[in-house]
Amino acid sequence: MTSTKDYRAEAGDVLNGVYVLLRILGSGANSTVWLTWHPNHLQFYAIKVMRRRSRAEERARNEIEALKTVRGKPGIVQYVEDFTVRSGTAIHVCIVTEVLGPNLATLIESTNYEEHRLDSYRQYLPWLRTVARGILEGLRSFEECQLAHSNVKPENVVVTRSQREICDDALEVIDGILRKETFPEDVISCGVERVYLSSDKIGSLERMKAQIERLKRTLRNEGNEVPQIKLVDLGNTVAVSSGSRSELQSSLYRSPEVILCEESGLAAGIFSAACTLFELATGKYLLEAEVPEGCNHHQRCFAHLQLMARIINNFDFSSLKDGKWYSDFFDEFGKFKIYTTEDPGTMSVNEDSTVAEQSGQHSEVQSMHDSNEDVWYQFGRTAPIISARPTVGFYRFEMDENGCLLLIIPNAPSPIKVVYWAGVVTVMRDEYNFGPRLLNELISCYGWGEPLARNFTQFLETVPLCPIRNQLVTLFGWEAKKAKQFARFLMFMLRIDPKKRATTQECLEHPWLSEI
Repeated sequence: MTSTKDYRAEAGDVLNGVYVLLRILGSGANSTVWLTWHPNHLQFYAIKVMRRRSRAEERARNEIEALKTVRGKPGIVQYVEDFTVRSGTAIHVCIVTEVLGPNLATLIESTNYEEHRLDSYRQYLPWLRTVARGILEGLRSFEECQLAHSNVKPENVVVTRSQREICDDALEVIDGILRKETFPEDVISCGVERVYLSSDKIGSLERMKAQIERLKRTLRNEGNEVPQIKLVDLGNTVAVSSGSRSELQSSLYRSPEVILCEESGLAAGIFSAACTLFELATGKYLLEAEVPEGCNHHQRCFAHLQLMARIINNFDFSSLKDGKWYSDFFDEFGKFKIYTTEDPGTMSVNEDSTVAEQSGQHSEVQSMHDSNEDVWYQFGRTAPIISARPTVGFYRFEMDENGCLLLIIPNAPSPIKVVYWAGVVTVMRDEYNFGPRLLNELISCYGWGEPLARNFTQFLETVPLCPIRNQLVTLFGWEAKKAKQFARFLMFMLRIDPKKRATTQECLEHPWLSEI
């Protein structure tokens, strides 16, 4: 969908006197990226044309400075030049770079992850390691230049294409234009209803087709190009020395220090990279917290932090207490504040109980779990009891040897596996997956009542969890050993304290990257 703020152009137009536009490679909130041909260099280039917005121009200038600084470094899109074009009274900044291929978001969307459940994920692991190395090498390049990318996510991690593939793409478009075929919207034009083929433009396209065909013939004798992984979109890049406290990262990949407005730097990119790699491995977001409709920004951040704590198995955010928003989410004891849904604008300690009482209640449950007898709950009630031989009408939670939660009901033929993942509960009985349901839907379906939800949440906070490993096995069909190795690598990158989080060099030296 084009905008009135776009630079109006179509295939065959020429920018800066030499770059012939061929097709649109992609577009975002701030720019449109074109595939272009340079007839003098006999080479393809990508040109990012910024939209007419003050914020877009600011990002463009920031990106140009960053690209110049990291020019020639591995793992980052290579800068060629920049210039401006005029459209009426508006001036658009253009950034010329090498041509790359699809981003990880596109590859994730087109991947059938059900196949990976059937052991074929083993063949997928080498590719996963290649992507991991590429992202980390790109982040190391930024580190060497004392810059932080600040927006690592699948959309900004791109795979290179071979010159032959680019030639084929360009020739297909040129042939289609010359045959006057109908193209989908925003493929060969931006802000223009149809391509107007003047005699000059037809002649230019025919000459360009002949040049590209000659280039393609010279490439036949070359070996296959090895795909590379590169980071793109440097508009949010910041200097490490700036001690940025801005929310620069995309929300689903945001590190805890960025959420709490603590000083962020290189470590924030490592955290985002781990979230990206999990998504590439499973097709699912690592940190997608479910929140009720109408929740404000702070409530979404609160849910994000709670989910993060459970997945990483660390409820200690005290290392980030200097963050601007720390006191909005944590009390003086470093505990999460009570999240009250009755008032969408509040997150405070419950008026009916003090922080000490809440802490005491949690420690009581923990001590009961450590006792020799089992902690049981009665359906419809919240308070736990201790009993060695409960009667029908009670239930309890425990964990099996794989760390999977079990719901135990007396006299039931078998335990019910309850897998909690990113706000979603999956019920398994007799190894059969009943499918994902939200927790409240599960409660309604089985008629267990609201107290089970509170007890279940409380249980999650009092037992050690390693959800990444468990979910790779339980939900995505990974072998336990492979899941454990990959989970260790990710946990290395997901530490809450950015000072203890792995560096790029430590990640590149991690055993998982060199395993066969």
